[in-house]
Amino acid sequence: MATSAQIGNSIVSQASALSLTGERVDFEEQRLRRTRQAIAAIVVVLVAFVAARIWCLEGLLFPVHISGASMGETLSGIHYRVKCEDCGVIFRCDALDVPQSNEAICPHCGYAANQLKERDLHAGDQVLIDHWVYLLGRPRRGELVAFTHPDDDSQRVVKRIVGLPGEQIAIRRGDIYVNGQPWQKSLNELRGQAILVSDERHPTTKSRGLPAHWQPASKKSHWLEREQAFIYSGKRPPDGKNFDWLSFRNWQLGYTPETRTLPSTVLDHDSYNQDLERGAPLNDVSDLLLTCRASVAKYGCLVFAATDGADRFEVHMCHDEQKLKLFQNGTQTNVTLLPHRRNDEPIDIQFALCDQRVLFGMDGREVLRQPYTRTDKNAKQTEPQLEIGGAGARIRISKVKVWRDIYYLEPLNTARAWHAEEVVPPHHYLVLGDNPTVSIDSRQWPHAEVPLANILGRVVRPFWIR
Repeated sequence: MATSAQIGNSIVSQASALSLTGERVDFEEQRLRRTRQAIAAIVVVLVAFVAARIWCLEGLLFPVHISGASMGETLSGIHYRVKCEDCGVIFRCDALDVPQSNEAICPHCGYAANQLKERDLHAGDQVLIDHWVYLLGRPRRGELVAFTHPDDDSQRVVKRIVGLPGEQIAIRRGDIYVNGQPWQKSLNELRGQAILVSDERHPTTKSRGLPAHWQPASKKSHWLEREQAFIYSGKRPPDGKNFDWLSFRNWQLGYTPETRTLPSTVLDHDSYNQDLERGAPLNDVSDLLLTCRASVAKYGCLVFAATDGADRFEVHMCHDEQKLKLFQNGTQTNVTLLPHRRNDEPIDIQFALCDQRVLFGMDGREVLRQPYTRTDKNAKQTEPQLEIGGAGARIRISKVKVWRDIYYLEPLNTARAWHAEEVVPPHHYLVLGDNPTVSIDSRQWPHAEVPLANILGRVVRPFWIR
């Protein structure tokens, strides 16, 4: 039998065990309580952050729409969205200033009898104004911003920033110059504001006998057009000089079929401003972007060429060498490794001359960026402005589009050079509209620059509308 001492020890041991168990339970409850409090605090912070972010995005709860034409076509006010009755290209034009004929010219094929119908009328583009972004930083060149008018606090305006504090801004040959040097856009920036010139996915159906935009340069060419694609089937060896060329031809736009067969360089034609009477001749545009989808067989060599005045630039993409070579007037100026691709694998190509730089992209990624100097600054633009060359093996080109950059003008819409009267003051910004022929901006305002205090936020398109 257990002694009284043993019984007492047993009772003490049980009491100690119960005490330890109770402390362990209390500790677990405290740790669980702290975890819940931490999670609740994080949730509160996240909810507060999201609420503040939503509050700083004007236009998310109550829609904000563009009302004028000064930013078209990047951001359009009330406009017609027209489907060309000849080629089927969809284009926009200002609805507040339309021709008396109530007809619009297609910027792609030049068909002039497109009726402006009420069913094609659309409200201005919906945008968001991000008030948050400039609480933490400063506006950057190229950004779209909303601000109160520097001479009228009751007006809210949307423009693009081109001049930062301390900079001298000028316009020459349609380009923006910053402190004497051209503002050089990236490939992404160019794509964001490029204007369509030609889309080979849309052949004409009403008009007969119109010349094609892309034509073989030689009668003995191996380029063939099939199902809105261009096929090269020759086996000429890619020796770096002898290529089979496919040339881009631009045609004048006008109200008669005859003008649609007259060759022309790419001009700063205003398809958005259908009723605008330009008091000066249209200007040659050398800043062009070519986009397409290409597939190249083994041993094939694909070449993209463009001209800027007296200078010719060629980008050679040869699979067997796995190199991308750039030539200016026959002299190699750059070579880079070609991103690996399997033979015949489709590649989305972007090739551009813009702001005195050669740009080349593959599948949305910029792989070549090379500045250049014009050999003759006064040389006129020549034709063809764009060419595609093939050699070695089978090549297929589809979804071919040609775009042009915005051609900026001085206040009277001529090609004369212009410069701001003074350097942009501290905490101020110089702004321009993307539709320079109708935009009223820092070129005309008495107080040309916009104070930082007037800038409300950055303007973006809602992702569900893009």
